[in-house]
Amino acid sequence: MIIDCHTHIWQSPDQLGQLELGETPRTQRAGNRPRMNPSGRTVWRPIPSGDPDYHWSQSGAVDKSIVLGFKSRYLHAEIPNRYVADYVARYPAKLIGFAGID
Repeated sequence: MIIDCHTHIWQSPDQLGQLELGETPRTQRAGNRPRMNPSGRTVWRPIPSGDPDYHWSQSGAVDKSIVLGFKSRYLHAEIPNRYVADYVARYPAKLIGFAGID
């Protein structure tokens, strides 16, 4: 059995919070996140789709998938546990919900 033990869904990239790994303030909000390239300069990369339909389409290669909620007061981030629970309830034989608690 193959289990993907770390997956996420979200309604908006804004739910991922204000900071990148607690280090760099996010200055753009259009679905991009900062990342350092080898030269040390910050570059922006697109955030992949996090909607439930995309998540489900990508889960075909595994037998089970754990879907994590996310909450961080420090990062001002929250993917609501209820949102994750409602999605997991659609496919209970394949998905396992995991609450996010700060």
